[in-house]
Amino acid sequence: MTIFDKRRGVVFALTVVLSSFVLLNNAWSSSVPPSRVYTVRAKDTLSAISRRYGISLERILEINGLSLREKIYPGQKLLIPYKMGVWHPVKKHETLWRIARTYGVSLEEIKQANRLSSNEIKAGQKLFIPKATEVKPIKIPDYLLSEEKVIPEKKVLSQPEPIDTQEEKSFLLWPVEGEVIGYFGDKGNKGIDIAASEGTTVVAPADGIVELAGYGKEPGNLLMIKHIKEGLITVYTYLSSWLVKKGDRVKKGDPIAKVGITGTAKNPCLHFEVRKEGTVEPVNPLDYLP
Repeated sequence: MTIFDKRRGVVFALTVVLSSFVLLNNAWSSSVPPSRVYTVRAKDTLSAISRRYGISLERILEINGLSLREKIYPGQKLLIPYKMGVWHPVKKHETLWRIARTYGVSLEEIKQANRLSSNEIKAGQKLFIPKATEVKPIKIPDYLLSEEKVIPEKKVLSQPEPIDTQEEKSFLLWPVEGEVIGYFGDKGNKGIDIAASEGTTVVAPADGIVELAGYGKEPGNLLMIKHIKEGLITVYTYLSSWLVKKGDRVKKGDPIAKVGITGTAKNPCLHFEVRKEGTVEPVNPLDYLP
């Protein structure tokens, strides 16, 4: 084989890869149904992929702009449309986490189906929920609904409407990014468990003062922060180490600890609890997260 032949082979390979990305981008931008992205593996065939997902070969070819004559290769990205699902109209106070839990579908699957790059959604938006067979109502915490006040138009004109800061205060930063693997109330869970790699940095969800940095047999290394403005206390357990100590003041987003496998944890994760100041009873953290 000559040098010219080798160069021609490299150029051909690059052309195939670039063509794959172009086709994928074109498919995303066209009016195709919500789809998942499938990465072709060794020994995969279009027929086998078609049977695996129950989608006709013709449909897969059409959406991806392919023909029967073309060969697929490991690493190639294909769009596979969902066979079943419903469109959910987002209403006020609904979050991606509440929607995902209601339908029993993973957060990542909903994000991929709707091409979302973040967890932020807004009222009026429509989300495709894969595998769902009917639109379901999303349970909203009573305290959020009770805060809404209907003010007559004449009162709005005569005096400014009081600014309701309660809901704004209630939303915290996620202390760590990851999938929720344990939910509040499940088997006595007093918080949520978030999967994350050991050593992942945990951040403060709001400004506060460190009330406790210690160790317990079940929670392992733990941390407690008091958030005066929000009227909340947050608790973090299963930590590998602390980055703050008792009495430290922290700002929203500051690193405070590292994820670990201490206490009764069987895998790396963060156990996160939220309590209202002055009470010992925990509340559902998902009601305070965006």
